[in-house]
Amino acid sequence: MPIVDITDDPKAVPKALIVGYGNSGTSKTSWATAYPDAWGKALYFALDPDAWRMDSILEKYKGRLYNLRFQGGDPITNMSSIVTDNWKKDYPDAGVIIVDTLSSSSRAMLQDAANKGYFKGDKGDMHIQFGPKAAAITQAIPGMYDYMGGKFLVENWLDLLVANVAPHYHVIVLCHEDYDSPRKEDSKDVTAVGGPATFGRKLLTILPTYFPTVLRFTVDHRTDLTGKTVSKYRVVSSMQGDYVARIRENNPEGNPMPVRDLARDARPWWDEYVDKFMTKEIK
Repeated sequence: MPIVDITDDPKAVPKALIVGYGNSGTSKTSWATAYPDAWGKALYFALDPDAWRMDSILEKYKGRLYNLRFQGGDPITNMSSIVTDNWKKDYPDAGVIIVDTLSSSSRAMLQDAANKGYFKGDKGDMHIQFGPKAAAITQAIPGMYDYMGGKFLVENWLDLLVANVAPHYHVIVLCHEDYDSPRKEDSKDVTAVGGPATFGRKLLTILPTYFPTVLRFTVDHRTDLTGKTVSKYRVVSSMQGDYVARIRENNPEGNPMPVRDLARDARPWWDEYVDKFMTKEIK
């Protein structure tokens, strides 16, 4: 049988595999790029339309990022290259991969599949098309088969990320936040859920299962008595209401850092995370 015992294999010690999600302006990107220096440089895949600008990244961390942005090509092929290409060949000093964000790129894959009619039912192409056929802004409204096929595209991408990339790099995937409430037509066992945004309710619950660490980023803006706005940024790694978050650990006392305030320089969070969860890997 193709089974290998990796109990004592030093090369099999897990690296960081984290998904972080939150609304815009919750410091996801600045947190991700403050990872420990010992991990080396990072391949920063700027997948959001404006991510390549690196506006929210501290200057002290920009120099260790390879700012990678796809120009041309289709979204499905581009995303496939992240999890199948040999990045060590061109970037041998990189030890981290940051995807910013999977939310926008997954929706781009869905839209590309709909525009090109990749997924069809028994009655063929049932898309509603908007715009002139030759125009760059032309798009089709994704239908049921696009969502079904797109779901498997994202799942296959996650499978390859875990199998091909995670053993060799510390992986940080960023997502926007989504929340789904039960609808009238749903069965009684369907509950509200919040988590990393891609598209569709099923991916909302499936995506976090691929990551040992699932973090939710929040921000609270308040005005004090002097009229000054005070912003408190937080990283949450434990369930809060319907929002999924966790750090898988074997501590009998539970998660030692369920909620942490986040400074503008997020390095203290990373120092604590490494100290509590990654000492074996660092050694």
